[in-house]
Amino acid sequence: MLRIPVSYLAFIMLCCALVAGCTPEDEGQGMQITELSQLSGRKVGVITGSIFDGVLKRHIPSAEPEFFDTFPDQVQALKTGKISAFFTDDTGMRDLLAHTTGLLYLPDPVESDEHAFVFARSRQALQQQVDVALREMIQSGLAGQIIEKWSGPDGAAAELPELPQEGKQGVLRFATQITCPPAAYIRNGRPVGYEVELALRVAEALGRRLEVIILDFGALIPSLVSGKSDMAGGSISVTEERRKSVLFSVPIYTVRIIVVVPDTQEESLAYSVLSEVRESFIRTFLVEGRYRLVFKGLWTTVLICVLSAVFGSLLGALICSCRRSGSPWLSVPARIYIRAIQGTPIVLLLMILYYVVFSGLALDGVYVAVIGFSMNFAAYVSEMMRAGVESVDKGQIEAAAALGFRPIHAFIRVVIPQAARYVLPVYKGELISMLKMTAVVGYIAIQDLTKMCDIIRSRTYDAFFPLIATACIYFVLAYLLIFLLTLLEHSIDPKRRQRMVKGVTAR
Repeated sequence: MLRIPVSYLAFIMLCCALVAGCTPEDEGQGMQITELSQLSGRKVGVITGSIFDGVLKRHIPSAEPEFFDTFPDQVQALKTGKISAFFTDDTGMRDLLAHTTGLLYLPDPVESDEHAFVFARSRQALQQQVDVALREMIQSGLAGQIIEKWSGPDGAAAELPELPQEGKQGVLRFATQITCPPAAYIRNGRPVGYEVELALRVAEALGRRLEVIILDFGALIPSLVSGKSDMAGGSISVTEERRKSVLFSVPIYTVRIIVVVPDTQEESLAYSVLSEVRESFIRTFLVEGRYRLVFKGLWTTVLICVLSAVFGSLLGALICSCRRSGSPWLSVPARIYIRAIQGTPIVLLLMILYYVVFSGLALDGVYVAVIGFSMNFAAYVSEMMRAGVESVDKGQIEAAAALGFRPIHAFIRVVIPQAARYVLPVYKGELISMLKMTAVVGYIAIQDLTKMCDIIRSRTYDAFFPLIATACIYFVLAYLLIFLLTLLEHSIDPKRRQRMVKGVTAR
């Protein structure tokens, strides 16, 4: 069975439910929400890592928080009745209303919130330098102009300034989550937004060259602490609890937290399914040349998967040899390695490698991903190989020895071909599983196929088409891998090979 990332399967099932005409679960969902008190006892969407869960507890303690990783997920959950509302800020709401319909926001803001850049506690000197640059921009009014330029009605046409960045003082590595427009997002294949421009001007003031590192929210702090980045952003709120762990710059802007609810009064318009699919295809792949993001992410996913399969198989063979050796100095470490890797989630293994083991090296995330997946793949492949080798009857080896084969030749010519028949079917499943698991590499600053899908969804707020399209791409990749391995499996299966007796000519 072909396996696709669980998030995609969930959204496909949700799409099927919509097509089937499922109705919202909440009673009274058809009633227009106009006051905050109406959300009492209902489910309210909260972005993971934001301060919105605290805001919800303070203002609607009886409401039930539902956590989401991205705003497009929340938007679709709201439209399908899975939640009754969600929180956002006023700048994000402008972008939201410009890209989707069927939403309203309550006129009265819940409270205000300050956003700032974040630094590791060991980078106090850098934080003070950035504060000086930011204060000058705030006092001159430039910071306000930048924010208004990107979040105003003409934000879609805003461009980053061409500033001279010679980098005489080094590089300013700015880590941000790139799915929170208009603060930071991808347009025409490059990071833009008012936080990106503010970071760009800070780098110019410090005589540095700006390097933008794209990460998921959960990886921002590990990136700072490990030294992989110097400064982080992405609509990060300032709180006293967070000040105990990190340093904040001076607040660069203040936003108002508002509540978004469904517009139940919106008239449903008749539309053609084909025209809707066509419009989604254009927005997903053609607008701003987004197909280039898909191809780039696809190449990264394939590269990680293929290299990890090659190196993981070689490492697995070595571990299998150690596991089967009679020496406890080799077999015991091999067993410990296998159990340790099998008991560690792959996302944690990748983050430990990237932010701890290789924190002092300027090693690209793709190489770290290949190392991590190779280690993980090797642990499972070694057990497959061991089971396959041990399934070959010992009499086969003895017969080969009687025929004059050396032990190494007997292993290569007799044992491996027979063991491969048992290993390959399981190997195929594990390889497809690894292809699926590459969807988590966004935690170590890699833009793979899944991450590019999230970036596109953050711009279009179209949850279904990008996910289904990406699931189809994964399906094709998995099918191709299975097809190639099946050809290999057939080529070594003696029952499927055409046999011909030497000296006999067929007529």
